[in-house]
Amino acid sequence: MENVFRFSLYADEIILVNPFDNPNLVAEKFNPALNPGEWRLQTLRLVYHLRMLSPWIVAGLVKLIPDPGDFNRKLREETWKLAAARLARNPITSQDVDRSQARKKTQEMFYMVPDDYVRRTAKEHDPNKSTQEVEKIVGYFRAYRSQHPLLLDATMDQMPGQMTAMRMGANLEMGLYLCQTMGAVPYTNVPFRWKEILSASDQLDASAQVWSPLTNAFGSLNFKFLNNVDSDFAVTMRQEGRLGSFRSYMRKLWKAVDGEPDPAKIETLARDFKDELEGE
Repeated sequence: MENVFRFSLYADEIILVNPFDNPNLVAEKFNPALNPGEWRLQTLRLVYHLRMLSPWIVAGLVKLIPDPGDFNRKLREETWKLAAARLARNPITSQDVDRSQARKKTQEMFYMVPDDYVRRTAKEHDPNKSTQEVEKIVGYFRAYRSQHPLLLDATMDQMPGQMTAMRMGANLEMGLYLCQTMGAVPYTNVPFRWKEILSASDQLDASAQVWSPLTNAFGSLNFKFLNNVDSDFAVTMRQEGRLGSFRSYMRKLWKAVDGEPDPAKIETLARDFKDELEGE
């Protein structure tokens, strides 16, 4: 949602890979259609986010697409192999995991542990805690999960084991394939994903370096983003046509770069686009 809100003023359309798991590709033992009780937590998260996205989808500003790998196994395996080779050279670090908030989301599930587990753990941690202090901790756990929109208001002993998945759209290889197919650009706010996108520039030919003044200009500007705002307010900002001139500039820039301009004129184009960018 943060990605949609933040980038919506700068893009005509935002395309997301559908986050719902395709049951046709999941082994029977874990299949959500056959074992729905194990997918309650994951389904809650997905439905909650889809509800927040609904005004954007209705307005035609956000589109959900399936992962092409769902229909083309060979394509999926090829992108997996490319990703595995790339990650072997630049493995993901523990710092990358921390900054992706994946660990935080996993830790939040511990608020669904049974009350007796909380009591026992509290006493093990500090045997001198009074019964009143322990019950205060139990009450905090109850209140946290009852008020948290992405947690079930129940404890783990009251449900089957829960399947969860952390999703970030497509991997770099599939993402670039989709962008090339649709005429789009990849976008992320996950730091290690951003490093992956930047690493792809190593594969560009020397002529790409001519655009570096424009690249540097983008990097030096202070862009305004919509943070911590209501979904309806954010979509209204977009529907009112705010920053329409900037999006028009981006379309013109994209067409120029994608249209294989005369190499002799690229440097002049880059300078002109840099000046126009600062004006916008």
